[in-house]
Amino acid sequence: MGTPKTSYFALAFFCAFSVANIYYNQPMLELFAKDFGVDEKQAGSVAMFVQLAYAAGLVFFVPLGDRMKRRRLLIILLGANVVASAVASFSQTIGQLITINIVIGMTSVGAQIIIPMVSLMATPEQRGRAVATVMSGLMAGVLFGRILSGIVGEHFGWRAMYIVAAMLDLVLLIMIPRLLPDNSFINKPIPYCTLLKSLVGYFIKERELRLSCFCGAMMFGSFSALWGGLAFLLALPPYRFGSDIVGSFGFAGMAGIIATPYIGKLADRYSFRTIVLAGGVLALLGFGAVYFSHHYLIALIVGIILLDIGGRASLVGNQLRALALSEDARSRLNTVFMCSYFIGGAIGTRIGAEISIVYGWFGIALMGIILSCLVILLNVKERRPAKNLKFDCKS
Repeated sequence: MGTPKTSYFALAFFCAFSVANIYYNQPMLELFAKDFGVDEKQAGSVAMFVQLAYAAGLVFFVPLGDRMKRRRLLIILLGANVVASAVASFSQTIGQLITINIVIGMTSVGAQIIIPMVSLMATPEQRGRAVATVMSGLMAGVLFGRILSGIVGEHFGWRAMYIVAAMLDLVLLIMIPRLLPDNSFINKPIPYCTLLKSLVGYFIKERELRLSCFCGAMMFGSFSALWGGLAFLLALPPYRFGSDIVGSFGFAGMAGIIATPYIGKLADRYSFRTIVLAGGVLALLGFGAVYFSHHYLIALIVGIILLDIGGRASLVGNQLRALALSEDARSRLNTVFMCSYFIGGAIGTRIGAEISIVYGWFGIALMGIILSCLVILLNVKERRPAKNLKFDCKS
């Protein structure tokens, strides 16, 4: 018997506000600078360190989901996040705030523990839809976390936002016992060092995992390259937009949030390879539109929407393909995939900023087209039967 649909929406809510913890700081960086009397570079270090800490949490905490009760692990991480968020509101120096945000970042990985668990909670015919529903919550958290902190920070101050974050975490703590059984998919105990070593082992051994990692990294890297150069490009003629207008393009992400559950339904009907291929084609069309962005603003808007939907399709397809490889190691498989995904995004952001300065819209579009074509070719060449890419209850 499957899990009620309302539970998936509740878990999506959990994922949204769990991941939002690492994005609350971004709209408030200027407030940090003014309050602590530091420059923008020092204040910006808060955002950098919380992201690095999140990556570290993926490596060191998420694999524990294959070793201990996931409900207990979530309660421990979320409890630490409540305390850290509350303590952050009393920071007296930028150094203290950075240190506390490292704790916040490392303990905000609850969504990446929930997602593999959902793939076990759902019936085989509903897994794609269930994972996609929860993923849509994750994406919504990125968007709404920034909006919420921007409003609270502007009207009540940045310290108030950390108190609000702690209160939201308390709500999530109350939700956990109601959503997850006490025996939530505990596996046989595995030594912690063995868990960490197995991350490398799975990457080397599992061809499908490597394929998912490379395709996910290239898709997210190409999308991040556009955003890495967007502020520079839109500041130039003929647009001359400021950061407020540039940031408003983020609302195009609503298209991906809305599309994600439908992508999940398609993932239940078709192979994961097909979903990734569809994402690659949409990305190719999106970067084709970006090529004309210098002359037509509507082309950029259409391009970003296509890229966001294509990126979601790629993420859902590649992540499900990775999670299908082993029921007992889904937390570790998810860790390997998401680390690769974020590494691709970080590299893409860096390269995108440099390409945009030298080659403009053409350079960003060409990079995206090349990476999208590589993703398409890799998946067209993949000739394994579709049944090997679907979830198997005995896997």
